[in-house]
Amino acid sequence: MTLLPFRDDHPALIVPGQDPLTHSELAVRAERLAADLALPRGKGLVFLFARNTLTSVVAYLAALEAGHAVALLDEGLKAEFAAHLVAHYQPDLIYHEGEPAWLSGYTPLGNGFARAEQSAPGELHPDLTLLLTTSGSTGSPKFVRLSRDNVLSNARAISKSLRLSRDERAVTTLPFHYSYGLSVLHSHLVSGASVVVTEASVMEPTFWELLKTEGITSIAGVPYTYQMLDRLGFAKAEWPTLRHLTQAGGKLADPLTRKFLDIAQDRGLNFFVMYGQTEAAPRISCVPPERLTEKLGSAGLALPGASCSSRHPPGAPPRRASPAKSCIAARTS
Repeated sequence: MTLLPFRDDHPALIVPGQDPLTHSELAVRAERLAADLALPRGKGLVFLFARNTLTSVVAYLAALEAGHAVALLDEGLKAEFAAHLVAHYQPDLIYHEGEPAWLSGYTPLGNGFARAEQSAPGELHPDLTLLLTTSGSTGSPKFVRLSRDNVLSNARAISKSLRLSRDERAVTTLPFHYSYGLSVLHSHLVSGASVVVTEASVMEPTFWELLKTEGITSIAGVPYTYQMLDRLGFAKAEWPTLRHLTQAGGKLADPLTRKFLDIAQDRGLNFFVMYGQTEAAPRISCVPPERLTEKLGSAGLALPGASCSSRHPPGAPPRRASPAKSCIAARTS
């Protein structure tokens, strides 16, 4: 499993105020840490409580490089619920930035990892690579299961659909434990592009400064992100390096979609409206920017190598397909 196909001096991860980590350096760092994560049983289950930090991203890539199945979780989960998940799944390794009190039964390894003092019984499926929570499972110990091929094929399809080149530079506007935020990281790494890693939100002046000082070329957001960008005066400012806006994670209201489409067209930006589900690793379809005006409300074209359709239950009364589900309508028109 590798999300790091490039080995050169082009920046991969950028932390403001630090020297960029190149694709070669990132690969070496992930491989070295992966060696420290080897388990006697071979493939293991890793719980990774992530933040939008360089150390969390490297830890995640290292766990994948080691061949483990990684469950990505929010570092901000309440300690009681985190302990419940640990007790339920008994992971072989846990990553957390810090040493929380609920890590009983685990021996610290350094680099933010702790190893289970006694391995859990049972074997993991050989194809299992990634486990993600969804909006419907955050209150229960359930995960979406994804394979290596799921992750890589979706990352490459997103890269192709968004026309990503090596000089693209994204920013972590979304948590990377969230499937959409994670897919931004994946698609840029497989493209040999760069990601600015920050915990600054669009509500903070620091974020707006980064847009200019770090040469950011794309912003990814859910509806709330675009609501905040609108309220904070995005349309009134100049962003010389910005090229792309992508929106997913729920339907953006048509008036706001039109507003950002107008901004994009006025500034020469590409505004990609997308649809996805965590189960799909996660993005499924995309409305090409040049067709957004005529396809407002559509889920768009299926990503390269994929297809989607809307199913009507037998015997149910006829109804108009929801715009968020009608991929095939946009694809065939």
